[in-house]
Amino acid sequence: MSVVGGVEIKDGKPVDKWFGIEMFEDKLYSSIAVVTGQQSEFRVSDCEDFRLKRYPGYGFSENDNVPRVFNIHLSSEASAQNLEHAYHFDLGCLRSWRSCKRLSDLVPDAWADLEDDNKWMDSNRDRLQDGGPLKDTRCNYR
Repeated sequence: MSVVGGVEIKDGKPVDKWFGIEMFEDKLYSSIAVVTGQQSEFRVSDCEDFRLKRYPGYGFSENDNVPRVFNIHLSSEASAQNLEHAYHFDLGCLRSWRSCKRLSDLVPDAWADLEDDNKWMDSNRDRLQDGGPLKDTRCNYR
């Protein structure tokens, strides 16, 4: 297991911070990794990720080139509950027989939020895209 964290300081103030856990199957390849990062400025627009309309400042992504990596993104707009969910790392799986095999084992609250968001997006997709009542005029849908 590897644990990482860091803070970026700009003009004497913290602007970005991150914390992550990576589990290894062998010496070279990680089996799962979770990183929670809080940026002063959100790098993903709610036009790109509709979930941000539901929970401003709280979003998720997976790495295309590395399977089983879950990134939790936060900004200053995130609610106290979303911050709590994002930083709730459940390490109980480290001392159990089942170990930490799934991303949901390490960050159960954030993973539940992602699953709930995916269900919401699936049931509201037509309302979010071109011509739908939730369409945002700032966004250029293609």
